[in-house]
Amino acid sequence: MADREIKELICACGHVQASSTRSQTFVQQYDETQDVLNIKLRMGRLEEPWNKYEEIQDRIESIDCDPSKHDDFRNDFETKFYDLNVKMQRIVDEQDPKGSEQIQATDASERIVVM
Repeated sequence: MADREIKELICACGHVQASSTRSQTFVQQYDETQDVLNIKLRMGRLEEPWNKYEEIQDRIESIDCDPSKHDDFRNDFETKFYDLNVKMQRIVDEQDPKGSEQIQATDASERIVVM
């Protein structure tokens, strides 16, 4: 039972990762001729897959008798996620320096906007 549930959760994590990969691909293909609002809108939506990922990954680790075997996946996803956030923020800063807002995460569920 637990193995089946873990497999289903891992599949769900894959869907979340695919969503983040689509955003990453957009950022990689972004050029200055595009409206920076495209980046801002995607930045605003990143919290949704992050929260879903955390929920799924925490569930996997609570079910699995050896949660440490999921550490590499967690570390890889988190690194890519934060790198994506940084790249997006840099694009916004470069393209819209006057209207740019820097976002500082205080924890996974709360953000403070600094102007």
